[in-house]
Amino acid sequence: MSATRIAKLRTRLCEQAEESCRLALEYAPDYAHGSHCLGLVALMCAGDLDRAASHFKAALASDADFAEAHSNLGITFLRRIPPDYEAAREGFAAALEIAPGYRDARENLALTLLRMGTIAGDQGKIERRGELFAEARRHLIRLLEIEPGRVRAQHYLGFMALVEGRDDEAEHRLGRCLALAPGDPVCSYELGNVQLRKARCDQAIVAYVGSLSSDPNSDVAADARRALSAAYAQCALQDRALASYVDAIRDRPLDPAIHYDLGKLYAEKGLLDHAVREWEIAVRIEPRYCAAYQPLAEHARATLDSEAATRWCRALIACTSESPVGRPVDPAAVTACREFLVDLGR
Repeated sequence: MSATRIAKLRTRLCEQAEESCRLALEYAPDYAHGSHCLGLVALMCAGDLDRAASHFKAALASDADFAEAHSNLGITFLRRIPPDYEAAREGFAAALEIAPGYRDARENLALTLLRMGTIAGDQGKIERRGELFAEARRHLIRLLEIEPGRVRAQHYLGFMALVEGRDDEAEHRLGRCLALAPGDPVCSYELGNVQLRKARCDQAIVAYVGSLSSDPNSDVAADARRALSAAYAQCALQDRALASYVDAIRDRPLDPAIHYDLGKLYAEKGLLDHAVREWEIAVRIEPRYCAAYQPLAEHARATLDSEAATRWCRALIACTSESPVGRPVDPAAVTACREFLVDLGR
């Protein structure tokens, strides 16, 4: 379905929803759910924060114990530019007082506290940041008790640990985030920051490249591109050839050919761990970039890693039998892989 047709369908659904909301209010002008419904239409369909807030307030005037209306009113304050964090905090807290099991409200309250704490820290108010972070942490831990698979809760806990210098906890939390949501760009980027601070530049590079995969034009991708330069600089020797690749990767981080060529350069210098990392990045970016499977398979066989050799040989054979892109593959390498698998009985 084209983007135009999707937009038209969305518009029609929004119009139908608004009509249903207004019809409900015609029959019962004080019906809280009718006003709340109009607020959702204004918030989700039109992005009109003022109109949405007005409807949510009308819903609360009819039913002060309407937890969802309190929470959604909080969202209208959180999304403003600049956000009204105190008003948002009040809305989410009111929702939780009525419904302690309201998970979205608890998560949004924790996010609000996290942002307030981050601002306080940027202003040099470290003690205040600690207080706000501690309150946010309590809500997030409670949220994970209710729902252990809550991805953003792990992310927020990891971010706060990173800011406060608790790198081991940050690594654990952000790793959990990626275990729950593989490829999550924000958690991948933050994990890269942890690894870079721990001087694990190889792992930082992998994490930063991972954060570019979903949307290369996002804000987090822009941050990751800048961080990649620091990670490569930390890993690389002061070498003009390596420096030129760092510049190229900063400009085109999702170009598998650059990663492949940088891997070859690392291999020539005897930095095989670095080389393997680059080739793995190349095939993660473009699984049809067959040339990168060849050195991965050769390295695995040379180091007697039969499991990795099996995996990379199978990938090389499958890749070359489909629609490969990039550098040509040496047919002898494919033959060697076939013979290797036969010898293993695989």
